[in-house]
Amino acid sequence: LAVAVGRRRPPAAGWAVHASGFAFPSGHTVTSATAAGLLIWALCRHGGGWPRTVAVALLTVWAVAVGLTRIYLGVHWPTDVAGGWLMTVVVLGLVALVVPRLPAVRPRDRDPTART
Repeated sequence: LAVAVGRRRPPAAGWAVHASGFAFPSGHTVTSATAAGLLIWALCRHGGGWPRTVAVALLTVWAVAVGLTRIYLGVHWPTDVAGGWLMTVVVLGLVALVVPRLPAVRPRDRDPTART
């Protein structure tokens, strides 16, 4: 998507760190938000109680912080980060729609002498 859009980054004079490639969407934002989203999904399916709530909150704060630091460091426009978050929401939404429709995976025989 970044190559297809080809959006330039903010002026390099304002950068606090080195960056390369195109700006839209922010790859760091997409990666952190996707990782956080998948971990939150797993926690919501298998966890519970206040530890899950704390973990979900921490993962959310982490994903938001990564995106905001990309703007703070001057290597992305705010719309690059917003686009990264939006892209993540779309991808995770599609995954959430598709995964429940996949056939169930059944555990193999527990007989150690059985051949596959």
